[in-house]
Amino acid sequence: MSQLIKTPVTNLTIDVQSELDVLDMNQIFQSATENLEEQIDKSRAMIRVAALPDIKGYKNEMIALVQHLLSNAIKRKKDGVSAIIMVTAEQNESEDIIHFRDNGIDLDEGVVLEDCQKIVDLHRGKMWATAQPGAGAIFSFSIPLT
Repeated sequence: MSQLIKTPVTNLTIDVQSELDVLDMNQIFQSATENLEEQIDKSRAMIRVAALPDIKGYKNEMIALVQHLLSNAIKRKKDGVSAIIMVTAEQNESEDIIHFRDNGIDLDEGVVLEDCQKIVDLHRGKMWATAQPGAGAIFSFSIPLT
């Protein structure tokens, strides 16, 4: 069973522009981490990111998506343990897929962050979470290549 979790995203505004831009997800990730610098420093989170693809999307919404996924991973950290977040990407014949793996508390299978889901839906993508009992979770989203 899938669950939607309602979580507030500061200043989340869905701004549908007429054209999707080609976005360098490495730059999107950089902007998101700059916005979260205080939270990352305070929590001593360790974030590792692989090379990310270019995707077609809305810049502000993609920054909000990445920022929210990172913030969620930091908030889900286990007591007494720094958050470790690994961001990776893969591509298949029809979509780019980005994974946010964390070492946080366990979650129920099928959990989806509602605000993130809205942004992914705007981009005609999919979002899902995979529980890793005792080892955290992986939150993933896909965006179509065309």
